[in-house]
Amino acid sequence: MIAKTLHIEELKLESGAVLSDVPVHYHQRGACDGSKPIVWTFHALTANSNPEEWWTGLFSGDGMYAHWDVICVNMLGSPYGSGSPLTHGGMSFPLTTIRDTVKAQLAVASALNIQHINTLLGGSCGGYQALEFAHAFEGTVNHMVLLATGAREMPWNKAIHEAMRLTLKTDPTLEQGDGSKGLQAARAIGMLNYRTAAQFNDAQPDDSEALEDFKAPSYIRYHGQKLVDRFDAACYYKLTEQLDTHHIGRGRGGLQSALGQITVPTLVIGISSDVLIPVAVQEELATNLPNATLKVVDSAYGHDGFLIEYPQINAAIAAFYHE
Repeated sequence: MIAKTLHIEELKLESGAVLSDVPVHYHQRGACDGSKPIVWTFHALTANSNPEEWWTGLFSGDGMYAHWDVICVNMLGSPYGSGSPLTHGGMSFPLTTIRDTVKAQLAVASALNIQHINTLLGGSCGGYQALEFAHAFEGTVNHMVLLATGAREMPWNKAIHEAMRLTLKTDPTLEQGDGSKGLQAARAIGMLNYRTAAQFNDAQPDDSEALEDFKAPSYIRYHGQKLVDRFDAACYYKLTEQLDTHHIGRGRGGLQSALGQITVPTLVIGISSDVLIPVAVQEELATNLPNATLKVVDSAYGHDGFLIEYPQINAAIAAFYHE
C-alpha cells in the first residue's frame, strides 16, 4: 500500500463551517486504472487508511481482496493524516459529519479520475461512509458489502458516545492536547460494547480465589492504554460526534426514500452476537435497500466479529459475487 495525501484548498462542511487547507490522507494499492477490480474500502472508528494492517484476513494471504486494487481514505477527524483536531485547532475543530468525510473522499476519487468501482466495502462506521458514498458517487459501482452497520446511528449508540465524551471531559488535560486518562476510560466503555458478556466470561476467567488482580480489569486497562499509545483524545471525541450525525435519510425524504435510491447489489452482513449494532439494524438496512441480501455470521465476539471472523466473511462475500 502506498500512502498519499490530497490537499483541499477549502472544504465547506454540512454545518456551514469552512475548513481551509485540508489534508486528506489515503492509501492506494495498484494502479486503480481499471486493469484490476477496485475495492474502495472505508475504515471504522479507530482504524487507519491501510486495511492491510487491520483487515488482514480480507486483504492479505488468501483473503478475498488480497489481489485487488484498493483505495482507503482516512476519515476527517481521525489522527491518521486527514484534517482533524491535530491539524485544525484541537478541541475547536468544528463538527464534521459522515457526509463531510465522504465529500473529501469524493474529491480523492475525482483527483484519481476513478469513475468505476467494483466494490464499496465498509464495516461499522465504514458502512456509514459506504452508504453515503454510494448515494453521492456519480460514477458506477458494481457491488457493495456492508458489515455490522446501519442506515442511521441509533439512540443506544448515541448514548454510549455521550458517556464516552463525558468521560473524556473529566480529564482536565483534554483541552491542552493530552486527555490520555480520559481516553483510556472512554475506551473501556467502548470495549464493553464491542464484545459480549459471554465472551468476556469465557476469555477472562479467574480460577483462583484472589481478592485482586483479576483478568478482566487488566484486559480493559491494557486495551485502553493500547489506544492511548496510538490515538488522540480530541480526535476520539470529535469522531464520536461525527458518528452521531449518521442518518442516510436526512434531507432526502427519510430513510426509506434515500435507501431506495441506492440500487447497487449489496451484501449486508450482521454479527449474531453484536450488541452495539445488532442484527435488527442490518435487517432494517437490507429490507429497505432495493437489491440487498442479508447474511448473519455466527460469532461469539460481538461487534468485533466483523474484524475477526475472516473465514465466514470471506465465504459470504465469495458466495455473494458468485450469485
